[in-house]
Amino acid sequence: MVATIFRPGAEALFAAPHCKNILDQVLFSIERAGTELATKGRVSKSLLKMISSGFNISKKSWRQGANLAYWLKTKESVMKE
Repeated sequence: MVATIFRPGAEALFAAPHCKNILDQVLFSIERAGTELATKGRVSKSLLKMISSGFNISKKSWRQGANLAYWLKTKESVMKE
C-alpha cells in the first residue's frame, strides 16, 4: 500500500524554531495516521483534523509564513549557484 498525506505549509514548520511544538504534534499525528492506515485501512477524522489544524493561526498568517519560508528556501538555493 502506498499513501500520501499532504500538510499545507509544512515546510514552514521546519524553518521556524518557534513552531517546533506544532511540528512535533503534526509528525506524531502523521505517524499514527500511517499506523491506522496500515492496520485499519483508513485514517480517523480526528487525526486528519489534527494534521491539517491551523493551531489557532489565522489562514492569512499561515499562508504568509508558508510563502516566506518557500521564498527564503528558493533565495538560498539561488545564492548557492
